[in-house]
Amino acid sequence: MKHISKKRQPVDGLLMILIFSLVFSGLFQVVLAFSNQGVADVMTFNYVWATTPIDNIFHLYSIPSLDYPPLVPVLFRLITPVLQYFSASASTFLLMKLFPIAFNLILGIAVYVIVDKKQPLSDMDKALAVVVATFSPTLLFNAAIWGQFDGLLVLLLFLCFYSVSTKRIYWASAFYAIGCLTKLQFCYFIFPFAAIVILFYPLRKIVIATLEGLAIGLLGWLPFMVVSGPSLPLRIYLGGSGKYPFLNLSAFNTWGIFVRFGVNLQEVDFPFGLDAGKINIAIILICALITAILIAYIKRTVGCLDVRILTLLVCLFYNTVFIISTQQHERYQIPVIAFLLIAVCVGNKLPDRLYLLAFTALTFLNEVDGIPCRTHI
Repeated sequence: MKHISKKRQPVDGLLMILIFSLVFSGLFQVVLAFSNQGVADVMTFNYVWATTPIDNIFHLYSIPSLDYPPLVPVLFRLITPVLQYFSASASTFLLMKLFPIAFNLILGIAVYVIVDKKQPLSDMDKALAVVVATFSPTLLFNAAIWGQFDGLLVLLLFLCFYSVSTKRIYWASAFYAIGCLTKLQFCYFIFPFAAIVILFYPLRKIVIATLEGLAIGLLGWLPFMVVSGPSLPLRIYLGGSGKYPFLNLSAFNTWGIFVRFGVNLQEVDFPFGLDAGKINIAIILICALITAILIAYIKRTVGCLDVRILTLLVCLFYNTVFIISTQQHERYQIPVIAFLLIAVCVGNKLPDRLYLLAFTALTFLNEVDGIPCRTHI
């Protein structure tokens, strides 16, 4: 019988880079998480949310310190028996950081899926995007040291704005709704997100996408609203807006300069009856208006969805808010990574790659500089 030899398939180099990146990044984060057991937010808030006795999971908001949307606290309640078994041990720290570590790795997979078939990108560009996503020192530090979920925020922003900029409005709406169930910061992005949707999509799709997003949001909140009252989402979302009037800590923003020179901004008498909260809202709205005008200008001049330009505009919007508003924690600059990743994934522009690397370094330095004054957000 004639021997039939099978043609050997070529090895997918990008896939191999992804696999190695996921394995080594995951191992590095686990070791780092296990070896760093500072109390910080993990034990002060996350552990309390996970282990405080409640009647059932729908009574979650009877925990006094819980001021977050429900998705993250629910994830922690899923491992409550295990956390109680280990008590406050090294294993506890590791277990509570596994969720954010996992989301960091999923971000790498999402980037791989998008860049794998992108024709304008060279193999080097694709590999850079995957490696930066899986080995970003900002996100590794955020998850493995602090146990924070900014990697999930970056992942959902990446998926949401990539989808809305590539005519996948229903996916974008779903990711946006899930984001609002995850982090309070996601609400900032309603302004550029709504501007893109209104300017580039027909009314029928806007209505359907809006109803879809509201349905997902209601589904996420409803069980907790039944127990804690129908105004619960508003209390959580609006309660955070005035909770920290000057939360710049040592962040690299304009207001942080005053803090470094010993000026107590809370003792400053602003003119016209203004206070920090009102100034913060005004700054955000002005930035949002300018961004919407620029997006409208793109619609008029280009006439179509230019993914790179739109996402860089949103990146500029958020980084401007970080730089000049009053309530920005040192971690609040991290979301710019999501938009720079999109720009790198859809084009072949050297400036985008340099911006991504530069902001990865800047946000990491900002995190490290904020260690002495860590505060929960």
